[in-house]
Amino acid sequence: MAKLKNRLWTLVRELEDKEHHRISNSELARDAQVSRDTIVRMMNGDDIGISSQTIKNLCAYFRCQPGDLLYIEYEPGEIAS
Repeated sequence: MAKLKNRLWTLVRELEDKEHHRISNSELARDAQVSRDTIVRMMNGDDIGISSQTIKNLCAYFRCQPGDLLYIEYEPGEIAS
């Protein structure tokens, strides 16, 4: 079964490299106006429901599109529908 995955960890690391400083989960949560618990769960790759507001806030923070943040991982042999 296909799973919704996120690239939050990658986006954070890219921004850290660009800005030359570490971004804590608390800082990200505060600045993106997303709960720290949601950030931690997303960074851990937990399968959670992500609200459209959370997606909008994270995309605004990273100046990206939803497809830069989220992707679908298909099982081997699974046909994308």
